[in-house]
Order: sequence, then structure tokens, then C-alpha cells
Amino acid sequence: MEITIEREQDKSYDITYLNPAQSCFYETEGRMLAVKVGEKEYPRVQLHRSFPHSSPDSFVSVRDPDNKEIGIIRELSDFNGNTLTLLRHHLDIRYFSPVITKVVNVKDEFGYTFWDVETGDGSCHFVVRKDGKSIVSLPGGKAMVIDVDGNRFSIPCLEALTKKEMNMIEIYL
Repeated sequence: MEITIEREQDKSYDITYLNPAQSCFYETEGRMLAVKVGEKEYPRVQLHRSFPHSSPDSFVSVRDPDNKEIGIIRELSDFNGNTLTLLRHHLDIRYFSPVITKVVNVKDEFGYTFWDVETGDGSCHFVVRKDGKSIVSLPGGKAMVIDVDGNRFSIPCLEALTKKEMNMIEIYL
């Protein structure tokens, strides 16, 4: 008896790099980001940072509403003027993250933590799952807190917190 083993071919993925010569970004009347790549038009696209913390302006993925990648912008600085401003604006919306300037109180109840903080935009109250995944330590002594609604709050420098503030949050880091 002869046994034949079929191997799946290695799949190679073509990456399309978007640059100003072959792509034109614009905003629709509904304030959605759109792009024309060559002759193909995409009336609604989203930008995703591949490395949001270490290299936020490098390798920005451009995707359609079905999350299918259209292409990658190697460096935002490849674009200039109004296009660069437009791309940065849409990234700022997507990655909006209020900066926590003071931790007022953190209360632990029923598998959740209830946070009272001061941000650059004023006081804020939010709830975080106590699952070990909602507070992320980042390189450079930073932290990201993600609430139950997916909102992100950043702590740009853990060392800048007072001892009292650190005592409130260190068990969750």
C-alpha cells in the first residue's frame, strides 16, 4: 500500500505599499477617510498602526470596512501637506487616548476596578475588568488602561505618579 502525503503550498502574501505617486487620500462628505489607489476607489477606509507604541508613524495599514488590507504606508512622512494632516487626524481619532495625570481612587469590586482619575481633559470615572489584560505595561515606563467599553487611557510615566497613586494601581500592573 502506497501512502501519498500532500503538502500545502507555502502561501506568499503580496504587500502593497502605498505612496503619494499611486494613492490619493481624501475625506468624503460624511467625513470618512477614502483612498484611490491607481484606478480603484475605496470610499471608506480605516487606518491601523502596526506598531502603535514603538513606531506609530511607520507601517500604517490601510483597510476596507471588512478589515481587508488595501496596502501599507511605510512612513507617514512619505506624504505631506493636506494629506499628511488628514492621515494624522484620522489616526488621532482612532487612537484617542486621554492622558491620566492623577489617580484619585481605584476601588475593587466583583471582578472589576472602578477608577476615578484626572486627565488632561478633566475628571473621569471608568470601569476596568480585573482580568490581567486590561492594564498593560509598556516600554519606557508607560502604561495603557483599557476600560470595559474599549476606551484607552494612557499613563505616560509611571515614575511621575505619587507613592499613594502607585500603591493604588501597582497590583494591577
